[in-house]
Amino acid sequence: MTISYRGAAFARARAKNRDRVNALIESEEIEALMRSGVRRIGRDVVEIDVGQNLRIIPNDDVIVCAGGLLPTQFLKDMGVAVETKYGTV
Repeated sequence: MTISYRGAAFARARAKNRDRVNALIESEEIEALMRSGVRRIGRDVVEIDVGQNLRIIPNDDVIVCAGGLLPTQFLKDMGVAVETKYGTV
């Protein structure tokens, strides 16, 4: 699993969540691309700008967390299937 995050650190996360994510990063169960931005989400890959480099990462699914208001209609207009989950996995 890969997390793309535009900031240098998970500053807005709750301490408990930040600690859990940092533990997963340290154990290499997930990769964190800090100071990065998603350029394009394709059917099978995601293109992410990391500094001056472009990373192309294979994907099965993409979860978008983009602030307080979800960009649901924007994503649907681009052809992205959107499913909202409330307290489920």
